[in-house]
Amino acid sequence: TYPPPKACATLVSHSDNLVLFGGWTHTAPYPLHQVWRVFNQIHIYNTTTNRWTQITTPTTCPPMAGHSATVHGDVMVVFGGVQKQICDGPFVSTSDVWTLDLKSYKWQKQVTSTDPPPPRYGHSQIPIDKDHLLIMGGCGGPNMLYTDIWLLKMINGPGGLWEWQKMDVRCKENSAPQIAFHPACKVGSQVVVMSKSHKSRSSPASLPNLLRAPSHAFGCPPLMMG
Repeated sequence: TYPPPKACATLVSHSDNLVLFGGWTHTAPYPLHQVWRVFNQIHIYNTTTNRWTQITTPTTCPPMAGHSATVHGDVMVVFGGVQKQICDGPFVSTSDVWTLDLKSYKWQKQVTSTDPPPPRYGHSQIPIDKDHLLIMGGCGGPNMLYTDIWLLKMINGPGGLWEWQKMDVRCKENSAPQIAFHPACKVGSQVVVMSKSHKSRSSPASLPNLLRAPSHAFGCPPLMMG
């Protein structure tokens, strides 16, 4: 079963599979006044058989888009995004953490410490090792772009208490001016972020200016975890 066309989903690798989760799409233009749709479907693409399969999970999580996901062992960890928590309610950004066991395909809402990052979407999630990941930047809504960095400690495993720690960022003058809706990845002991140049920071957010603004790579210093 092919996945439907959509945007702002996550795609992660596990064994011979690519795991596609969530995302949103516009509905058809008719009938009028339809709301956009958000998904919580899991589709697996097997790179060996060249086939898509939709997975029916024994437990579910809310439909979401603009979230982030990384794989740690046999567990996919999902953070944040835009969710519709009740059927007729509005879409809201969240700071929830969900886990998906990639063997049983069972969802579980993860318990975390009481001081999580502010709700957001469009952020980056960087796997550090089996028990740690970073959340970088994102957007909390109109005029709410974040440049903060958070460490999630997953030492107690799924079901145990995971702890958030806000990281102190040094040399902020050399940091990427915007780390929302921009790609980031770990290279060695650094995280490389693609962002607008510092010169374009004060430029009007029009399409011509965005096209003229060059992209630059910014490297965060080596990661230090206490």
